[in-house]
Amino acid sequence: MQLRWWNAGALAMVLAVGWLADSLPLGGRSTGEISAMFPVLIMPAPYANAIWGLIYALLGCFVIYQLMPAKNKEPRPDATGPWFIVSCAFNAVWIVLWHYLFIESSVFIMFGLLTTLFVVYISTRSSSGGAPAQWFVQLPFSLYLGWMTVATLVNVAVVLYANDWSGWGLSPEIWTLIMLVAATLLAVLVGGRYVDPAYIAVFVWAFIAIGASVRVSGSIKLAAWLLAASLFVYALSLLRKLVR
Repeated sequence: MQLRWWNAGALAMVLAVGWLADSLPLGGRSTGEISAMFPVLIMPAPYANAIWGLIYALLGCFVIYQLMPAKNKEPRPDATGPWFIVSCAFNAVWIVLWHYLFIESSVFIMFGLLTTLFVVYISTRSSSGGAPAQWFVQLPFSLYLGWMTVATLVNVAVVLYANDWSGWGLSPEIWTLIMLVAATLLAVLVGGRYVDPAYIAVFVWAFIAIGASVRVSGSIKLAAWLLAASLFVYALSLLRKLVR
């Protein structure tokens, strides 16, 4: 039970750091201003970041759910172990590094965050629990992991852009298409393995936003929207499987 209170404190810390990042802002720059400094083609349109509101709301539901006295003996909330706390620490550190333009360092922290979230994701799916646990334990981490997977790809692209990477002779458009296809395969691999339409839906959201970005060419728009449509259909098929 004590670990569950640490989970609550860790989430409160992330929310506080995120609030400071936007209100001060940290480093004198907003998140949007920093993103504009690195116009990589795989960057989703700014509106896509609205998903953070949903992710944090669901994580708040997870924290409240696990603290309910009636859930003291339910195993699934405890399946996160200390990894949720570690992920919150990575998240907070990443925000600080990003706002102070430690771009290269931030990508290593992002990989740490992605790894810990994947551990949490797998752990919450291998433990027992009923329908409420699926909504309040599994769903938050489906969306969180999905969005951080996309964010990691963007972070890597930003680091390469900041260091004037040549692309081994391939254009930024080609690399963007390669990354979109790779992300699609990853979404199918993880979402299909764990029958998780919510995880795949995050990629649909991200790809639509990438296609809506003013930075991308017509070919990237078309590819992003076609892949989004394909993933949407696949997510619906997984949802039907769950319902049955």
